[in-house]
Amino acid sequence: MYITIRKRSDIMIKNSLLLIFTAIITSAVVVSFLNFCQIAVDQFRILAESIWWLPFVWTPLLTVLIVYVTLKYAPGTAGSGNQQIKAALDNRCDSVTRSKFVSLKVAIFKYFSTAAGFFAGLSIGREGPTVQIASSLMHSIRGFFPAGSKFTSNFLIGVGGAIGIAVAFKAVIAGTVFALEECSKDIMKNSRVMFFTLVTFAIITCYALEGTNPFYAMVSFPQLTIIDALPIIITTVFGASLGGLFAKALLFSMPNKKTILGRFKGDHPLILAGILGLVIAVIGIMFGGMTYSDGYIYTKGLVTGDGEFSYWFVPMKFIATWFTAWTGVPAGMFSPLLSIGAGIGQAIANLLIVDPKILVLCGMASFLSGVIRAPLTSGFLAVEVIGAHGLIPLALLVSLLSDKISSMISKPLWLTQRDVLLFNSISRKETK
Repeated sequence: MYITIRKRSDIMIKNSLLLIFTAIITSAVVVSFLNFCQIAVDQFRILAESIWWLPFVWTPLLTVLIVYVTLKYAPGTAGSGNQQIKAALDNRCDSVTRSKFVSLKVAIFKYFSTAAGFFAGLSIGREGPTVQIASSLMHSIRGFFPAGSKFTSNFLIGVGGAIGIAVAFKAVIAGTVFALEECSKDIMKNSRVMFFTLVTFAIITCYALEGTNPFYAMVSFPQLTIIDALPIIITTVFGASLGGLFAKALLFSMPNKKTILGRFKGDHPLILAGILGLVIAVIGIMFGGMTYSDGYIYTKGLVTGDGEFSYWFVPMKFIATWFTAWTGVPAGMFSPLLSIGAGIGQAIANLLIVDPKILVLCGMASFLSGVIRAPLTSGFLAVEVIGAHGLIPLALLVSLLSDKISSMISKPLWLTQRDVLLFNSISRKETK
């Protein structure tokens, strides 16, 4: 009996060490991915500033190439990655189908194809791909655990999702909530201690490599008063409504046989990618490059109050991000969505002549929640990226209200995309 207990203890220790080691490696890979994408952003800006007309040619051509390679070699990486993770966690998804959404091949392809999107000058983010990359890396060790192990595929994918958000935004609370809200609601049924342990090791690794400063900047806020109520309500309603419209636009642009544009994307994806890439390039050139990449620099300026603001930013970033998603390239949206939300808050603050900082926060929370319909993740994320933890109740209230407002405008984005992914995967399997 003693020998049996000792053997089980040794196995438990080995499994725990394997999980911790994988979480550390996953965090380091995510950090390297973020830096690699930043290199791509910087190189594109150098090219665009040196030869102003280059994006007219470069952006559509590279967009077409990315879409072609994605469709041919890794169709499961198209889009942000969040819908793929939800599909991989669904009970309808068998092991063969799951491997199209989470695997080492998927992680490697997503790593380089997303960076290529930044190099093309598309309006994309890094944070959806970090979820799919991290989930793929964590899930790659599933074979080391027996069939009855509590470290199931869903557990490993959920931990990867938490690491992907936590490390990308240096937002450990938002990453944890994201895993519980969007990945697997029973993730901590039998292994809650291990879940928090792995996320903790991952974020410590991130801090060791990147430092502990908030994603955008540490911001101090003025004291809230009753006078702030009306501007906050206006920002919440407008941000959530626009977020719902954005989600509706994304769903409208999915391949389907009911609309002319839907059929065109399904039948001629490369032509559509080239046209949309050209439009994105035109918008970028016309508006001084402010719509390129994830909008990090522009948003940081709004958050700190040190940047310039244009009323054109929100509509142009909205269109550029929507068209980028429409192309079908592997790309995230978290940062562009936060960027648009910050622009909404700044615009309303300027119109009402009030301090913009609170409204920038509310704009980020409301628009993000309106699009992704994950109110807890949206609220915590909007707070953590600017180090404003004292405003968590406000951000959560704004996000929860935004979720309800958006639900009257659009179907849930990720759930609908998940169902389409699973339907297409199952249909292809049945026709073979």
